[in-house]
Amino acid sequence: PSAYSLGEAQPAEQLISTGEGSLRGYRVLGLIVYPMQYEAVERRLLLSTEMTIEVTGKQTPGALAASDESLTAGDSAARSLVNSLVANTQDAVPKRRAVPLYWRDRCDVLIITQDYFVSSLETLRDWLYRKGYRTKIVEVGDIDVDYMGPDLPAKIRNCIKDYYLNQGLGWVILGGDVSEVPTRRGYAFTSGKTYGSKDYLQCDYYYSDLDGSWNADGDEYWGEYKDDQIDMYPDVFVGRLPASSLSDIKVLVRKILTYEGAGEEQLPTDYLTSAFFWACKLDDRPTWGGDAKDSITEATIFPSYWTFKTCYDRDGTSGKENVLAAMDEGYAVINNCGHSTYNAASALYDAPKSQREYIMCNDMTRLKNAPRYSVLYSIGCLFGALDLDSLGERFMNAAAGGGVAALVNSRYGWYSSGSPGSGPSDLMDREFFNALFRGHHYNIGEAFAESKVHYISYSKRSKKGWYGCFRWITYGMNLLGSPIMPVWTATPSTMAVDYDPVFRLNRDGFLARVTGREGRPVQGALVCLTDRHGWLARGTTDEDGQVLVDTPYVESARNFDLTVTAQNYLPYFGRVTGVYNTDLLLSDGEVTPRYGRSGDTFTFQVHYFDDDADAPFVIEAYVAGHYFPLSLLEGTPADGTFGIE
Repeated sequence: PSAYSLGEAQPAEQLISTGEGSLRGYRVLGLIVYPMQYEAVERRLLLSTEMTIEVTGKQTPGALAASDESLTAGDSAARSLVNSLVANTQDAVPKRRAVPLYWRDRCDVLIITQDYFVSSLETLRDWLYRKGYRTKIVEVGDIDVDYMGPDLPAKIRNCIKDYYLNQGLGWVILGGDVSEVPTRRGYAFTSGKTYGSKDYLQCDYYYSDLDGSWNADGDEYWGEYKDDQIDMYPDVFVGRLPASSLSDIKVLVRKILTYEGAGEEQLPTDYLTSAFFWACKLDDRPTWGGDAKDSITEATIFPSYWTFKTCYDRDGTSGKENVLAAMDEGYAVINNCGHSTYNAASALYDAPKSQREYIMCNDMTRLKNAPRYSVLYSIGCLFGALDLDSLGERFMNAAAGGGVAALVNSRYGWYSSGSPGSGPSDLMDREFFNALFRGHHYNIGEAFAESKVHYISYSKRSKKGWYGCFRWITYGMNLLGSPIMPVWTATPSTMAVDYDPVFRLNRDGFLARVTGREGRPVQGALVCLTDRHGWLARGTTDEDGQVLVDTPYVESARNFDLTVTAQNYLPYFGRVTGVYNTDLLLSDGEVTPRYGRSGDTFTFQVHYFDDDADAPFVIEAYVAGHYFPLSLLEGTPADGTFGIE
């Protein structure tokens, strides 16, 4: 090898800068550090036990802390991501937003879809809104008309960039297969002698990294190393619902709501700390996929209370029948390592070719593990080819089972022959679960983003070879599912929420205290108030489980939906009433008769108290889920007859 003729320790440079980038306004410098060197001639390994790295930077205009008024949910998620990656968190300051965002101008989640999917996706929009995320749906046809760009993917990206810059966008849901919402064909490097279809990386990451154009040299290849000056750091978190029909989109929305504990199907909680690992032989060295999976299951990444089932060629427990039986049982997590193509994944590979067994697309469609839906991570080649009828899409669209999220390759995955678990795909696989269980990114989109960001310095190091494969995977691996969906990492518990069901608007805010297991305070719970007029107020509980939700101005007293969500807790649903200082608080009462028909007369017997000692009066009634203004027909407000307008 050439190293023996160099006469100096390798690598010669122990510190390499791969350039600066921007992660949602945070300036990030990528460095690769080599603490170990090898002197080939002397056969000596050198270890630097201490290194001093000095970085000199320059303050850029506007690189100041974002004001509280402009801090969005997406900004908070990005700050959490940056804090998990750097040691000097106190110095992590994003570029300030140009104009503070009023709450009505914000959009946390953008759903991009076709007009014929809109009504089916409104259920998902309404759930995200009730959770505390202002969500909008935009049609592809409108984007095509309203935004500029050389093609439709560029127009979609410009739309996303517009919402990000002007409305604080944090998450993007692509509502449809690539025939409905196109992706970008990214280029990492040529895997063979010539550029072919296997090098057409279906790259939704194009919609996540919003810096630059991704085609600085203006040729037909997008995302080229150096030529296109790719930043590579995410600005928003992106996922895709791979639906190609109305039935598909309805299935996907139903499964997401069920998994989050907000659907019509009840979420089973007894399976949410179980994982199924399925791995096959990779080559005749031999390189065993089971050895690669041991680097996850035996690395204390998963908490000790998680249980595992394995089907490995190495152990003689693999085979199509065993794999499908396990998938039908329903596991919270499925992790796969084996050879595959878009319509077949190896289930038994350690056998003569004629006796090998595969999981086919139709097998995925027929899965019947509902409502025990799974999150799948596979490093198999083309498992999630967006431009083909792939295994990953069938897994997601299975009506009676399958999954609620899939992290899958649109083209090749990359393992390391003879060194299982150390290939680029294996390392990103492991980093995803590190982010999920150790990095506290329980929303799947953020955990997925961290697994890529962790290796961006490698991705930007060189075009091909070991480092180029990280760039390939960053482009070619996509999230099928909602990027803002939380992943259960423990058996969910129920929350107790203490609050006054009647609170004063525009004065003191809404005070709540959230407790969980054994009555302990729940820190980080998202407490949200919403109403049918598009009003939304939210806050996050402190270490004592308390939050005072600041309530924006509203024109009149009204009822609000109360929703509380927190990691590994089932959602809490309640109802509260907001009133003004001059409004009356209903303390108790009854109505006779309890039920009736249109045109019937009802008698209300109520008791009022008023802090300001004003004369009592009634302004509206809440009947059968709707508000009705009341008018005094005769008598006095304290003892009179009212009519519904």
